[in-house]
Amino acid sequence: MTMSMYHVIKAGGLNKGGCNFDAKVRRQSFTADDMVHAHVGGADLCARAFLTAAKLIEDGGYDEILAQRYAGWKSPEAVAMLEGKSHSIRSRHWLSRTASIRSRVPASRSKSRISWLA
Repeated sequence: MTMSMYHVIKAGGLNKGGCNFDAKVRRQSFTADDMVHAHVGGADLCARAFLTAAKLIEDGGYDEILAQRYAGWKSPEAVAMLEGKSHSIRSRHWLSRTASIRSRVPASRSKSRISWLA
């Protein structure tokens, strides 16, 4: 719940939405008191998650960990791949294999059964 609230805060809040939680009682009693306790517990969970997420954002530690984790995506090779200017090693291997397969398929069969390789 904390991570969902983290993303809600990062996105600018709930706007006109809200928190929708299912407040089920976990026993056979459906008395008014039990239903109130279940709803209060759900609301309390949302509030605690919101406060914890706000602390994560204020401290900046989590954002720093994320930045370090995905720093490799800022390298020139990764940027080129994300922009479609380069292919990953795996896709280069796949392209070379399909080219090799295409060259071995007889012309009469290449159009009908393996047209997806073209």
